[in-house]
Amino acid sequence: MDFTRTSPDSELLRRLDRAREYIDDCFPESLDLRRIAEEAYLSPFHFQRLFRRTYRMTPHQYVTHRRIERARELLLYTDFAVSEICMIVGFQSLGSFSSLFSRATGLSPLQYRNHFGRRTIVPILHPEKPTLVPFCFVAMFAPVKGG
Repeated sequence: MDFTRTSPDSELLRRLDRAREYIDDCFPESLDLRRIAEEAYLSPFHFQRLFRRTYRMTPHQYVTHRRIERARELLLYTDFAVSEICMIVGFQSLGSFSSLFSRATGLSPLQYRNHFGRRTIVPILHPEKPTLVPFCFVAMFAPVKGG
């Protein structure tokens, strides 16, 4: 039997990763620091300090980052209205969503959608793992209707 002990640093990293995975799974929901810290078995203060040192952003900044990242995907790959996307990714206010999105991307959500155009998901080579392909590229090779 192997009784090798993990170092405290690797154990803390494992706990922080567990909390980050919890955020990744639950970011559209209302999250509070106490609940996230529980996932790492740490006090909220200690968790926030270690999270920031490890990932170079606070847990709140990471939640916001994940929400904006998902909003970017939804803007490009769905026809949902901006207000719907705001709620889907976990923002409570369209104003704060638009402000944070603009700060992160340099464009409003609608400008972002218009600038980068519509995208689509096309299964290429591995249907179980779709590859993202710009819609304009797919449209070039799509069969013409009626012809």
